[in-house]
Amino acid sequence: MDQQQRLSEVYARQEPLGGALTLSEAMARSVAYNMDYRLALLETQLALERADLTRYDMLPKVVAKAGYTIRNSSLHVRTLDETSNTLSSFERRGDADNLTGKLSLSWNIIDYGLASIRGQQKADEARVMNERRRKVVQGIIQDVRVAYWRSVASERMTGNIGAVMLRLNEALRESELVEIQRVLPPLEALEYQKRIYLILQTLEGMRRSLVTVKSDLRRLINLQPGQNFRVLIPHDMDLSSLENRFQDVNRLEREALGNRPEMRSQKYGERITVAETERELRKMLPNLEINTDAVFNNSRYVQDNFWVGLGSAVSWNLMDLFSRGERLKVRERAQDIERLRTLALAAAVVAQVNISFEDFKQSLREFRNTEKIYQVNRRIAEQVGSVASRQTIPPLEQIEAETNSLISQLNLDLAFADIQASYGQVLVSVGNDPLPESLVSTDLSQLVSVFESYNKNFGVRYDLPIYLLYYNI
Repeated sequence: MDQQQRLSEVYARQEPLGGALTLSEAMARSVAYNMDYRLALLETQLALERADLTRYDMLPKVVAKAGYTIRNSSLHVRTLDETSNTLSSFERRGDADNLTGKLSLSWNIIDYGLASIRGQQKADEARVMNERRRKVVQGIIQDVRVAYWRSVASERMTGNIGAVMLRLNEALRESELVEIQRVLPPLEALEYQKRIYLILQTLEGMRRSLVTVKSDLRRLINLQPGQNFRVLIPHDMDLSSLENRFQDVNRLEREALGNRPEMRSQKYGERITVAETERELRKMLPNLEINTDAVFNNSRYVQDNFWVGLGSAVSWNLMDLFSRGERLKVRERAQDIERLRTLALAAAVVAQVNISFEDFKQSLREFRNTEKIYQVNRRIAEQVGSVASRQTIPPLEQIEAETNSLISQLNLDLAFADIQASYGQVLVSVGNDPLPESLVSTDLSQLVSVFESYNKNFGVRYDLPIYLLYYNI
């Protein structure tokens, strides 16, 4: 497969975008088409299939064997007469060719016990892979949440930035003409141009900060590089539903200790380690093997060409007794390490919950401050605009006021995006599942429906016109 075919396969079998991209559809596309999730899903399915295969290791072994031998002459033997100490003449005792068959069934108790433990380990390994899938989904949804709301800010501001920059460039050309015509003193004209360039520099910095935002979202939902798309800009967003979402940090800590994929994976890893030491101890037990054989031989020189045999055998490696004490010490040490690892992980999880909780509260406070700054800058821009209409304020003063209002508007959008990011990080820190564990479908319409319900419960509710107060929409 050449590189072009690989690239085509990456973006194959995807439903085209049918309009502005909503948050729920972005999350659904990230799950349905994101390569990291596809890989995690396939790895989970493979681990489950491997776990199912271990049940066959507990069955008795059934071996069928057939053979055919031929020699250049028949088997002839002679006997020794012990009385006379003489040999008899040669007598034929076998055919030149011989056909044999054997069907053996054996069951080893130790192997059965070890296979049973190994089956439990494989099942836990499959559960670990499922927890990895959960972690991948949670990480993808968090990345989509951040990229989506920053894309909303980018799309809202891109046109406004371009309009202001056009006016600045026009003012710059006029100032250069004024300088040439010496309408103003040279120093005053240059100071005027400097102010324009500083504003342009600020706007270019804003534009640069927004350039890669939609590229991140495009990558997450697996769109081709350079493919244009629009995000739906919500008009009504209920911030109060987020402010009162998390109140009891102790409850969040308890949820995290039970729900986080890392904690669950560690629990399964601890069980795998305990089972491994149990396997080592079982190997030291006496071994009992029961077997039965059905044998066929077509030789004319045997009385029964078919017979059945039954047998058993007991074996015990007595040298294992000398290492039993050391093995028990290793078992206890391994269990102590796993318990300590669990405690360390629990401490880290609790710390992450508290950090994300405080970050969320801080983002709310910063948003309120940013909101006040925006309101002041917007009122200044309105006042300057009304005064400029009476030709009492130079155009550059009006542009500067509009630029400050534009910057504070962008900061407000980004502050709201930060709230969404910190809110999503709290959900990640407690191990909140965006998808039901039983859902493994990648059908886009079904996933969109699931995420619409999810966002109503854990996302943004669209019922209060807060942003209508901020923007002239």
